Amino acid sequence: MAQPSRTWAVAAAVLALTTVAVVWWLGGPAGLGAGDTHQPPVGAAAATAGTQVQPSPAQGVDNSFFARRRAITTDGPAGRYGITMTAVAPVTDEPPTVMLCINRSAHILPILQQNRGLCINVLSSSQQDVAEHFAGMTALSPEERFEYHIWHRGQSGQWQVEGALAHLHCTIEQEHTVGTHQVLYVSVNEILMGLSATEETPALVYFRRNFMSLP
Repeated sequence: MAQPSRTWAVAAAVLALTTVAVVWWLGGPAGLGAGDTHQPPVGAAAATAGTQVQPSPAQGVDNSFFARRRAITTDGPAGRYGITMTAVAPVTDEPPTVMLCINRSAHILPILQQNRGLCINVLSSSQQDVAEHFAGMTALSPEERFEYHIWHRGQSGQWQVEGALAHLHCTIEQEHTVGTHQVLYVSVNEILMGLSATEETPALVYFRRNFMSLP
């Protein structure tokens, strides 16, 4: 097992790409960043209602940021669930702590709050399908998402997807509400760098509502 004190600097660098995106993440398809709310994108909602929906200024600003994609998974007494997020950022080195911002209407939030444990899977550029599944962009149910790809359990018991750049196994320590979102502060208990990942392995990022590869 990799100890946080040894690999935290590397893992934090992997997480920290454009962490300013956390501040403005309000838009995007269901699950992309703010949490898997299973709501249609703005355009689809407008077509369904027959009215025109204008994006908020915050959504416009958000589209100008790019950020790494992470698949957040949790398993425990409340069940197994996962979503795709951008609103994830390192907070402190000692103790290693990460912040997650999740929409309070997201289905995963009460599950996380009960399970307390989670795994942050930092996705590589070859894992766009993982990001799409866990963002609710495909027809897969929350449970069916785990039937695709290769999964392993970390020592914490949380699920990590093979091929990711890094896996951070965490425990929720504190949380508070800010507007429409719940901010979770999680301690990092176990850090595993991807077995097939190297410094040259491209990361999966999201920019202007599109997935991209970043060297």
